[in-house]
Amino acid sequence: MQQQIMYWIAINQERATPANLKAEILPKVSGRQLMEALESLAERSLNYTSSTSLMLQPAIAEYVRERLLEK
Repeated sequence: MQQQIMYWIAINQERATPANLKAEILPKVSGRQLMEALESLAERSLNYTSSTSLMLQPAIAEYVRERLLEK
């Protein structure tokens, strides 16, 4: 689930909110599970929250986008 979250944030940074994640990519996951996954990513300094959305650290976002292009 954390990998899906990171891919989605890397592609959709302008719309990356917990509500959008829940509705668009993780509809079968409880809100609690989603928040736990986001907290786990934040604890490892992989993501953070800006004033309006979730963001990946710049180096992480670049790496994730490169991985997507490889696939």
